[in-house]
Amino acid sequence: MAHYAGVLKGAMGFSLDEFEAILGMPGLRPYLRLVANQVEDYDPKIVANDGHLCKPYVLSRFHEGASIVVNEVHRFSSQLMDLASSLSEELGVQCVVNAYLTPPQSVALSPHFDSHDIFALQVVGQKQWFVDSELSSLTTKSTFQPILSADQASSVDFREVVMDEGDVMYLPRGCVHHARTISCQSMHLTVGLYPLEWSEFIASAVEIAASAPEARGLRTSVPLGLKRQHPSFYRQELLDRLSGLFTDDVIEKALRSREKEFSAGQPSSFVGGLDADSWPAGSIASDDAFERCAEAVYFYPAVSGLRVVSSGYGFTLKHPNPDRILKVLSHKKFFTLGELTGGDECSLNDIACIQALLRRGILRRYRNAI
Repeated sequence: MAHYAGVLKGAMGFSLDEFEAILGMPGLRPYLRLVANQVEDYDPKIVANDGHLCKPYVLSRFHEGASIVVNEVHRFSSQLMDLASSLSEELGVQCVVNAYLTPPQSVALSPHFDSHDIFALQVVGQKQWFVDSELSSLTTKSTFQPILSADQASSVDFREVVMDEGDVMYLPRGCVHHARTISCQSMHLTVGLYPLEWSEFIASAVEIAASAPEARGLRTSVPLGLKRQHPSFYRQELLDRLSGLFTDDVIEKALRSREKEFSAGQPSSFVGGLDADSWPAGSIASDDAFERCAEAVYFYPAVSGLRVVSSGYGFTLKHPNPDRILKVLSHKKFFTLGELTGGDECSLNDIACIQALLRRGILRRYRNAI
């Protein structure tokens, strides 16, 4: 653990000036949260007419007690990108860096636990943490942040921890915690670690094994309803049907499958929404590949095109044929421009849509071939 603490301390040079510069970058809105006492601000005034953040509004909310949170901040900082990439490679897990800037005497989040491990790095000021003193349960991974009710939080035996600049704290998943600032503003980073669980690996191996011709027994029907049997029957059937299926070849294929997903999810060299500005329309080709990098984003048909909504932030993309774009964006994380256009010649409308999504950080160029 001491080794990783040393690696993490390399991020202590991340400054308030860099954070403020990130707030001025295009494509930030899908990653930004304004939160005070677990209440999130979705006001459209967060975004100015040019698509950038309205910094006067954001800073006014900060002075009123709201924390400015930038999720996946490593996408906008080469220093933090290097940190996330090196940890991902060394630990063999996905790494995500978030940044929290909190005004004095304020609280961003209520008592909660994360469904992944985190390192907390105090980079500016001081913060008072309250951490469950009991051993945490190993929770399953999820896409939401479990918030405790007041009754649940009152039963937790919290231990107070004050973090000063340069301190690093490890919080295993399932560890209940919350934090508040005292007399000065604070900025801390969290490095989230998302490992591959054995349950996920076993599921991949079973899926691969079941596709083999000799695994016919795994593809037959399970007796349910009136044919339902005692649990001991199913236990024995599971053991019999799985016995001998996990060959070296199946294990190798399962490992390659999960490592491919891991490689696709590792931090890339993309920084902010600047990809669109450095990528003119004339250089876009049908075999260019893209990744949808904002997970909490939704696409809906609109009268004049396509409606895009992410974290309460919405805008409309004008396009004469939105259905084909909607189908690809809603169901595919990785795709080529040719898939988006349905094989037709790429139009100026197609290019404008791609550039708008790149500029807002919802898409990025995918550097590896699909």
